[in-house]
Amino acid sequence: MTKYTFEFKLKIVKEYLDKRTGYHSLSKKYGFKDTQQIRRWIFAYEIAGEEGLKTGKNRAYSTEVKLDAVNLYLTSNWSARDIAKDLGIIDYSRILDWVRRYRSDNFEAFKQSRGRPKTGQEIINKKTELSLDEKDFRIRELERELENTKIELKYLKGLRRLRMEQQAKEKHVLFKPSTENSSSQSNNC
Repeated sequence: MTKYTFEFKLKIVKEYLDKRTGYHSLSKKYGFKDTQQIRRWIFAYEIAGEEGLKTGKNRAYSTEVKLDAVNLYLTSNWSARDIAKDLGIIDYSRILDWVRRYRSDNFEAFKQSRGRPKTGQEIINKKTELSLDEKDFRIRELERELENTKIELKYLKGLRRLRMEQQAKEKHVLFKPSTENSSSQSNNC
């Protein structure tokens, strides 16, 4: 059972997009306690049009999409909202949930555990399929780790080069006055 009809959601979104009123005015006018629900509807409409406002079966996203979203969130300065827009995910709060699950369980967070437990041959087939997914995930994880290590190595090499240049300058400064002093001392004698 949905609390709000498709027509009602569309009416509010259209009213907002026609610039007749803002989030706060709409929430007061229609009796919402805050603007969050209206913002979600507008975001869903911007991502998927009228289909984004329709309720129905929850949208399922592949493990790859989830991992891409989590990776973008953890490695870039993008917000969950920006990532959702880029990947076409209607509910951007899902990304935050995926990140939370990823941080607690890593790959295990994205395995599907709903429904009737599998038995017999289904389990064997599923284990083979999961092991391939796990291997693919591990390969991606190692590639990311390798890339991060390369970046870190470049950074450390740059620091080392700067330190060596600085030490060379210090040696040059230290030896230059001492050679002048020794030559002036030999002239004085």
